[in-house]
Amino acid sequence: FVQANLDYRSYFPIRYSGFAPTENGTEQLGLALRGYTGTQLGTVPFYQYLSLGGAERLRGYAEGRFRDRSFLGLGFEVRKDLTLPAEWQVPWPLQAAYFVDAGKVYGSWLGFTFDDLHASQGLGLRILLNPETVVRIDYAFGEDEQALYLAFGQAI
Repeated sequence: FVQANLDYRSYFPIRYSGFAPTENGTEQLGLALRGYTGTQLGTVPFYQYLSLGGAERLRGYAEGRFRDRSFLGLGFEVRKDLTLPAEWQVPWPLQAAYFVDAGKVYGSWLGFTFDDLHASQGLGLRILLNPETVVRIDYAFGEDEQALYLAFGQAI
């Protein structure tokens, strides 16, 4: 079988009079966006189907909860740098996040509609160990389940 995926991510600092860059030059508030899609052609074994759910795609649902030969997902995340009291002696910068994810799996592009779109939202904490290493703790809830995730790297 053949599989094709497309994943687009972008980050935008948000600036207005109430927020200014922190001492280390990073923005205090930012918006991260992600859109992704994929499809499979040919004879695909069920265990190889594309899936939504888990820490990376459609947080708030069990890993691989939704499976089929095509998927579409969207997400946004608002991140806020946290300024903690110096006496707490936190060794790494921290960020709080609010996120919304939405997605759908389907059999083929010809049958795609926005019906049965699954959505979730949640809150997260980002521990920025260095610019390339992020520890992510997310609590997300979907329509009928919820999940807590500990992962490395940004989801969006």
